[in-house]
Amino acid sequence: MERKVTAVIGPQTVYLDLSGYIPDWVESIVISNGKGIYLCAWKYAQEHNLPLLVIKPEYAAETGMETQKELEQKCLRLMIDCAECLVAMQDKKAPEVKKAVQYARKQKKRIFVYDLNESE
Repeated sequence: MERKVTAVIGPQTVYLDLSGYIPDWVESIVISNGKGIYLCAWKYAQEHNLPLLVIKPEYAAETGMETQKELEQKCLRLMIDCAECLVAMQDKKAPEVKKAVQYARKQKKRIFVYDLNESE
């Protein structure tokens, strides 16, 4: 039986309740370590008794010579590869989220994108 695993990504400067954003059918969540949306997704998983997989940027290292920015982008791709679905919180301050959404589209993942700029 296939698990309904969802990667949750977004800016590390935004904190909000994800209850209206994560679909009810989600059975487990993949996040990166950090703050902002990742902390919000961690809290959501805890409140809903969902298994949580945390993928740290350093797990994505291939050569050990990558910059922190490269590791973070590789981490996002690894998170998407581990999930069937992507929930992305996007704003103008986090261009890496846009790149991750494009990657998820190429991988033919189910995607939910929420534009945080619309609520400003």
